[in-house]
Amino acid sequence: KAVVTIYRTDIKGKYEVKTNKKGEYVRVGLPFGGTYTVVVSAPGARPSYQSGVRFGQIPELNFTLEAGDGRVITLEEAQAANAAATTATGSSNAGAAPSAPRKESAEEREAREKFEREVKEVETKNARATDLNAKLPEILKTGNTAFMAKKYDEAITAYDQGIAADPDQGVFHLNKSIALRQRGEAKYIAAGKLTEAEAKKAGRDAARADLKLATEEADKSIAAYKKVGGGSGAAPTAGAGNQAQAQMLDALFKRVETYRLAMQISTPDLGDRAVTAIQEYAAVETDKAKKDKVQATLPQALLDGGKTKEAIEAYRQVIATSPDNVDALYGLGKALASDGNDSSAVIDAFRQFLAKAKGAEYAQQRKDAEDNIAAFEGAMTTDQEQKKKPAPTSGRRRGN
Repeated sequence: KAVVTIYRTDIKGKYEVKTNKKGEYVRVGLPFGGTYTVVVSAPGARPSYQSGVRFGQIPELNFTLEAGDGRVITLEEAQAANAAATTATGSSNAGAAPSAPRKESAEEREAREKFEREVKEVETKNARATDLNAKLPEILKTGNTAFMAKKYDEAITAYDQGIAADPDQGVFHLNKSIALRQRGEAKYIAAGKLTEAEAKKAGRDAARADLKLATEEADKSIAAYKKVGGGSGAAPTAGAGNQAQAQMLDALFKRVETYRLAMQISTPDLGDRAVTAIQEYAAVETDKAKKDKVQATLPQALLDGGKTKEAIEAYRQVIATSPDNVDALYGLGKALASDGNDSSAVIDAFRQFLAKAKGAEYAQQRKDAEDNIAAFEGAMTTDQEQKKKPAPTSGRRRGN
């Protein structure tokens, strides 16, 4: 890790490279016609330099560092030292080459060539990164413009171009997911307006296919953001205020929205991924109201998809860990009312909701809960009265 600084002195220029563990350094791309001063420094070493170097004549320049204070000298200091040496000795190393290097061994040549290949790979990657940095914003802009115009096919095509150029860019996966979600929702609404059963089914199946792809792209966006966030595989903690964390939190929320809609229209084969999506978002959301609402998202989606018993169990799991989650209490009451088999449980869930939902934003839900309680209490009273009535007789007396 010695620092080799190469100054071009016939015209202004500066290049820098560090040595590897073997003390080797390679700097490609230097103009052969130039004249250079090379300065080498390292911690715990005395700096060294060579002036008047022309790399067209000297392809290899070696230094032996001696123990010292690790100081780094400037070009001006090297030139001043060289001038002082010239005055004292009457000779200068300007334009002179060091002694001819020894012939390198096969092992040294192999190591040098490997190092040169590594340098070339790095330069190629840097060139590609520079090219991508110029292209990707334009691709993203094209996709976003099409999306805002609701030209979802065009937007998805543009986002695919961005993904092909750099698969680790989370924003392209996320935006593609949202475009697929919006397109799928539009297809589902359009299918609902059809009267022919087969066409309706085909339209809804196409919508579900879009939503399934949307969930997959949302998962990829989270994986990409995690990779950028340090490669730990864990979502960064929300609330620290940096851009990466804000992007992650936004992506986690939008992924939950995608899963919610996918489950609501009964998209198949989602498995446990929806649960993971909700749990990861809830784990980093610091706003309690938002956290409570998203925790009730999964059972609500199950309920919307007609999976009533699964929704009841999911609501109960949420309430077990978060007893004051008013959205879950209300949802449990609705799910139990939909199931219709346990009036007492329905009334109990809605009463717990009424006891805890005090804000004005719950006014409509409170009215609905009160109406449900009244209806189920009335049904229970009627049922009890029916049970108290004597069994009807046939009006005939049985003979002995």
